[in-house]
Amino acid sequence: MNLDKINYYGVSRADYQACQEQIDRHNLQICGFLVKIFVVAMGIFALLSLSKL
Repeated sequence: MNLDKINYYGVSRADYQACQEQIDRHNLQICGFLVKIFVVAMGIFALLSLSKL
């Protein structure tokens, strides 16, 4: 295992930096998706707590 590639998704630093914009955009999309899921779950739990089930 090459330890100098461990922080760059298993590729070289130059390849990682070339794709940095795409990686950041993808990470932001995933974070946005997770936030939406948690907001929906919180809404469901809030409605359940208000209905006293």
